Amino acid sequence: MNRIFFGLVLIAFVFAAWFQITWSPPEAEQGRTVARLADGRAAVVGYSGASTFDGERWEPLEAPATVRRSAGSAGLPDGDLLLFGGYAKERGVLSTLRRLFALEELTLTNQVERFDALAGRWTSADPMPIAIAEPHVLTLPDASVLVLGGHDGEAPVTGAWRYAPDAGMWERLPPMPEPRAQAAVALMGDDPVVVGGITTDGQAASTLLVYRMAKRAWEAYPGPRMPRVGHQLLELPAEGVLLVGGENLVEQALPSAEILDPVSMTWGIAGKLSQGRIGAAAGLVDGEAVIVGGRSGRGAPLLTSEARFGESWQDLAPIAEPRLSAVGVNTRSGFAAIGGGEPGATVLDADRGTWRTVRPTTPMESLGMGIIDSAGAAVTLAIGLIGVMTLFLGLMKVGEAGGLLTILAKLIRPLMVRLFPDVPPDHPAMGAMVLNMSANALGLGNAATPFGIRAMEELDKLNERPGTATNAMALFLAINTSNVTILPTGVIALRAATGSADPGGILVTTLFATLCSTAVAIVASKTMQRFTPLGPLPTADSSPHEPEPVTTEEPSTSPDEEPEALPDEASAAYPGWVTGLALLALFSLIPLALLPWTRPYIEASVPWLIPLIVLGLLAFGFFRNVPVYETFVGGARDGFQVAVRIIPFLVGILVAIGMFRASGALDAFVGLIGPWTSAVGLPGEALPMALLRPLSGSGAYGVLVSIIADPAIGPDSYAGYLVSTFQGSTETTFYVLAVYFGAVGIKRIRHAMYAALTADLAGVIAAVVICTLLYG
Repeated sequence: MNRIFFGLVLIAFVFAAWFQITWSPPEAEQGRTVARLADGRAAVVGYSGASTFDGERWEPLEAPATVRRSAGSAGLPDGDLLLFGGYAKERGVLSTLRRLFALEELTLTNQVERFDALAGRWTSADPMPIAIAEPHVLTLPDASVLVLGGHDGEAPVTGAWRYAPDAGMWERLPPMPEPRAQAAVALMGDDPVVVGGITTDGQAASTLLVYRMAKRAWEAYPGPRMPRVGHQLLELPAEGVLLVGGENLVEQALPSAEILDPVSMTWGIAGKLSQGRIGAAAGLVDGEAVIVGGRSGRGAPLLTSEARFGESWQDLAPIAEPRLSAVGVNTRSGFAAIGGGEPGATVLDADRGTWRTVRPTTPMESLGMGIIDSAGAAVTLAIGLIGVMTLFLGLMKVGEAGGLLTILAKLIRPLMVRLFPDVPPDHPAMGAMVLNMSANALGLGNAATPFGIRAMEELDKLNERPGTATNAMALFLAINTSNVTILPTGVIALRAATGSADPGGILVTTLFATLCSTAVAIVASKTMQRFTPLGPLPTADSSPHEPEPVTTEEPSTSPDEEPEALPDEASAAYPGWVTGLALLALFSLIPLALLPWTRPYIEASVPWLIPLIVLGLLAFGFFRNVPVYETFVGGARDGFQVAVRIIPFLVGILVAIGMFRASGALDAFVGLIGPWTSAVGLPGEALPMALLRPLSGSGAYGVLVSIIADPAIGPDSYAGYLVSTFQGSTETTFYVLAVYFGAVGIKRIRHAMYAALTADLAGVIAAVVICTLLYG
């Protein structure tokens, strides 16, 4: 366990340090792409990755497959984002080193990618007809996208296209009357307008171009009084199209603002800025135009901002840092100028008329926050376990006092005695293990954990080497993480909630995967125990290598006292035919679960399971003349103490796992092996789920929800069945290691982790095989 803990922490630190050294926030890059999403966030994509900004905080965003800059972008009404063309570069370590030493080669691309905001992932879309950079992009009212002009790496182009994202079709429109690059575009009603920019001769365009959607034709009109580039164009619904700032290609900043009348198609004066601005960010705040930053001619970047009220411009509060070539976006929290040579964004507080800077977190800051958040989450998780463990260990104590464990031990002795030859068949550990496995088989993880901890405590009473896992402990843990699951109740309920037409369709796949993983767990554990010896027994006059764990049991009167055992009659077993009938009844649930006409009844029984377990154990104790309440309270007290005792172990392992995720190491690993696993039936969207399931239950659950809730994938697709099977057939191995072994102070886990991870791998492979056969 020491190696695991230190290894995860070391890997996380190395990855975070590398990303910190090479870190350059995409919003600070020249040529990055910024678009407003339908939910009010701004999406920023550049060579250094991608991120979103909601006006309050930055969040990392999955980078597109083609890392690019100087691309066109469009936010769609459904919340998705499209990237068009631009300069692409390779991904990976060598590319990063070439970028650091300015040796990077740029490649113009025609690739189009779509970011699915609901699923949180990128997919390839239909490529553009030609490869261009800096195209002018507009989202039209019908959710189609207009792509105009740009340059082909050498000169501006005249091309114009309309793209229908849902149909995946490109329509070539009549070309623009003259080529345009670095122009400004906006909608005037339903018609796109193109103002300014550079033409083929390298001069500023002097004409205004309007594409009449109804006529499917371009019309040219006189341009503004002064041709320009580096300007901003804003649509004012009540007035027309506002043109602000810019330069006349001799780096002379223009302070003029003009407005286009959509009826007469003439330009009028719209006030004068206090100073000329080139490369400023502009937007609308409560219907009024705001412009911020930029530079004035060849001078230093400006720290001033202005707003238009009526026919005049008035100064606003200054900004704290320069923003040159920033992009103005209206986010959830107000107008923001994003990028512009500085990381982060400058956000306007409209009520106070002041600006504030919101910077993104660096990789090392993310790692630090991951450490703190994981430590807090571990304690929160342990506190949540207190109630569950108090309840179920109290119930288990009632059943034990009534003789339930005696009955179970006699019933399963022929099977368990072969699996666990080191555990006496009449020992309480047998009954606790059976209850744990039964709860897992029914998908009742909350009930299985307390039973599993109780089993581990009882197994530790047979342990002659405190602090070292016995063969029985390792085997029990391996089986626990891969337990045969007949009814994955939680996943079925989630699939039904996301609109699945066949929520119980994972019964077959989960059963097959867990049968395979359990068999592998047993074989792996039995095989590996030969290569991980227990070590010498501690001598009477020397203390064990590891400290004796604190237990919740009353101290023994003698160190040689025998472990608590069940009554004498438990040493006998029921006749073989009784055990056979019990196993037959158990395994008869399997074909019943596979029959289509029984699935509705099985799914309807899910809400009844936990209440019936509570009532059944209490009723069993009551009719066996057990003082139910007093016995329950005694067992519940033990559960409370155990839950508190495992907090340090949870904090340790969950912090290490949290660092591993926050550092980017997991994402890097997924990006490395994703193309290979896709070829064998494990698609890239399901790979994070397979990797996260042994590490983080909450992380894996989040991936599951994002996949099956994605309309483009859904719960009844191949990927939906596959990730649902992963969730229902594997356990959070490192969590189980920390909780179960932490409860009894085990430090030397021997082969337990390797056997459990081998079983997890077998479960993943089996899930891929059965899902491919049934749903592939």
